[in-house]
Amino acid sequence: MSKHKCFAFSLFAPHRAKKSFFSSCSAAAAAIDSFLYAVDSPVPLDPRSFVSALVRCRSPAEIKPVHALASTTGAMHNLGVANKHMYIYAQHGALADAYALFSRMGARDNVSWSVIIGGFSKVGDYDNCFRIFGDFVRSGSRIDNFTLPFVLRACRDTMSLRLGIEIHHLVFKAGLQSDLFVSAALVDMYARCGDVENARKVFDKMSKRDMVTWTVMISGYAECGNPEESLALFDRMMEEGVVPDKIATVTVAFACSKLGGLRKTPGWTWIEINGKTHRFRVCDKSHPQSREIYEALKMLIEKLELVGYVPDTNFVLHDVDEELKAGFLYTHSEKLAISYGLIATPDGSVLRITKNLRVCGDCHTFTKLTSAAMQREIIVRDGNRFHHFKEGSCSCGDYW
Repeated sequence: MSKHKCFAFSLFAPHRAKKSFFSSCSAAAAAIDSFLYAVDSPVPLDPRSFVSALVRCRSPAEIKPVHALASTTGAMHNLGVANKHMYIYAQHGALADAYALFSRMGARDNVSWSVIIGGFSKVGDYDNCFRIFGDFVRSGSRIDNFTLPFVLRACRDTMSLRLGIEIHHLVFKAGLQSDLFVSAALVDMYARCGDVENARKVFDKMSKRDMVTWTVMISGYAECGNPEESLALFDRMMEEGVVPDKIATVTVAFACSKLGGLRKTPGWTWIEINGKTHRFRVCDKSHPQSREIYEALKMLIEKLELVGYVPDTNFVLHDVDEELKAGFLYTHSEKLAISYGLIATPDGSVLRITKNLRVCGDCHTFTKLTSAAMQREIIVRDGNRFHHFKEGSCSCGDYW
């Protein structure tokens, strides 16, 4: 007897027999054990029970018994159940099973189309992705912001700029030109295809941008031989208070290398207090509490000098005298952030700071001494790694 016949028979068998069938698929058995009793009940199985079982399946083999039960009981006529089966198949890389189910569906909604198009896009089967998207458009279904990013990603990966432009026209027809997900996907597609002009047009019209979109646009300029614009856009990102991640920092470093190192990447430091991000750069006086910050920093430096702190002017590149170099070091962005953190947070609380560049040796020493003198744990994430400063020591062992 086949598994499916055995399964169908088990629907009318005692509960123990049904449970023994599922024991061959341990994870699936655990997943659907909670609603096996409902099979014996005259009350129809709730579609949510199938969805709950599916999300616990860990492989296509474990999906099959749930699929069989849904087919036998007629639950597959529920579009939500059918879509969830297709999604879980696709999630586990079983695109053949997902597509077979999609092909047999009497009715489809946008979720159905999105799942199968996205599934083929994610595994790199771009021919099927484009083919089914064409069927989707011809079906007269409403184009939405779930399906378009998948197809635009396929255009990006295959460098299909012409098709990407045609899809951009569909975006306008569907009235989705202001949608953030679609706009971000368009910026990504145009930039990766080398059309930074159109990428920038879409980028500038976006009402909100995430870190990925900023990085893609900055990288697009750098890779297309325009590092000046790449760095200018990075500066604009910083001015808008967006904290760069490691990828963005590496991208800017790449842009700088294109310039021969003629321009130094600007250093910024952030500290978040009570859900608000405060940003500082060297010699910064833009903060509304600037006077208090500098007064607290002056007192802190005097306190550290009593325990041996001497500014290391080797980390200042300016061709000026030693006194001016020391003054420049005193106003590095991380020192300003730490000073603000000390006056804006309770005694003993942890300071968490982010810096886009590698922390300099002088600021590293300064932060170690501050952690001891002020009895504060200070966690700094710089462009290379995390530093945990506590009681005068750093987790990096002074090697970074």
